[in-house]
Amino acid sequence: MRNFSMRSSKWNDTAQSELDKTGDIIADRSKKVYLAGSADRQKAFMERFSLFSDRKFICGGHTDIVRDNQSIIVCVEREEAAYFNIYKQLQERGWQENTDFFQEEVYEAFYHLYIRNQIVLDRIEIIMTTFCTLNCEKCISYIPFQPKRHFPLEQLKKDADLLFSKVDFVKKLKLLGGEGFVYPYLKEFITYLYENYKEQTGEIRIGTNGTVYPSEELLAVCRETDVIIDISDYTCAVPDQCRLKEITSILCNHKIRYDVKRSGEKWLDMGFPYHKPAPKTDSELEIHYHKCAMFCRNFYQGRLYHCCSNCAAVMAGLFPDDENDRLDFNNHISKKDILASELGYTGLGYLTFCRVCQGGSEEANPNLVDVAVQCEEKSGESCILPEYHSRSSPCVRVTFPG
Repeated sequence: MRNFSMRSSKWNDTAQSELDKTGDIIADRSKKVYLAGSADRQKAFMERFSLFSDRKFICGGHTDIVRDNQSIIVCVEREEAAYFNIYKQLQERGWQENTDFFQEEVYEAFYHLYIRNQIVLDRIEIIMTTFCTLNCEKCISYIPFQPKRHFPLEQLKKDADLLFSKVDFVKKLKLLGGEGFVYPYLKEFITYLYENYKEQTGEIRIGTNGTVYPSEELLAVCRETDVIIDISDYTCAVPDQCRLKEITSILCNHKIRYDVKRSGEKWLDMGFPYHKPAPKTDSELEIHYHKCAMFCRNFYQGRLYHCCSNCAAVMAGLFPDDENDRLDFNNHISKKDILASELGYTGLGYLTFCRVCQGGSEEANPNLVDVAVQCEEKSGESCILPEYHSRSSPCVRVTFPG
């Protein structure tokens, strides 16, 4: 979830009270609910909601809706610029954000908890391996710095069990590396997730960089479990290694769904660990955090990290693990704790990792770089911030064995 509509993210008694207040507003069935946004987005919202709700929504334009105590508006636009265009129009006419006007993802998260008593998360990523066939300098998962390891299958199963013991539904569960296709127990992990949690997942996806051919056995499992393959198109960066056309042809022949991503795109240069950003005050860090509005949550060793890059930096030993930055499912936690985490609340109102990161969205970070530029062989000690890393992490060229 990219939550760019909640202005304060500091978790305290006031925030807890506001959470319940918002939940009560959304749970009030006497209120009329209008949708604002494009016709296609309204239709998609209605179709999705009809699967679990009989609530009636009023479609159409938002400019002629009269503000009163019995009406709320849900903006179904998911892009930040489109959302704020509608937000400004409604604000000028007296509508109040998160009182009678809501971002779609926020409204839906509250609806599930305060009406259905369920926790529904938008997206969870699980890293299975840090082995990769590429060695991208600006990798958001810091692969050049990661100790090379396949995480034990039993650990991943244990994480999945813990996650779904406290979360009712995950819309998108993405399995990643490194390079996802090189994880040796991928077939077994997919099968385990499908057999045990297919009713609690909307989609299971595998991330691949398009350099590795999936085996026939893996293809059979993906087809049987309706897995979707996310392929990053790095043709321009590594044309000698990219097998995009061949892999998409194989997937088509096996009737496996796939999405090709990042064709012609740029990456964001997160800065860390090569560049130390200028110090920010707490209020500046909160603004930076809100602009970033990171949507990728990682689940690792029983902990839900709000930011995937933060989690990867911890895994690599580049940055200290801080309880402010994640929610520990090994502890006793409530459904409201999980909702607050999904919405982006933290004790500080931002992540400690925000102090060293330039940001994961163009709203927060204008520094664009070419995708998948490969890391030259060099010592990592010259580019890691010494006050943040906990061990030597040489930046070397990595090749998957075999």
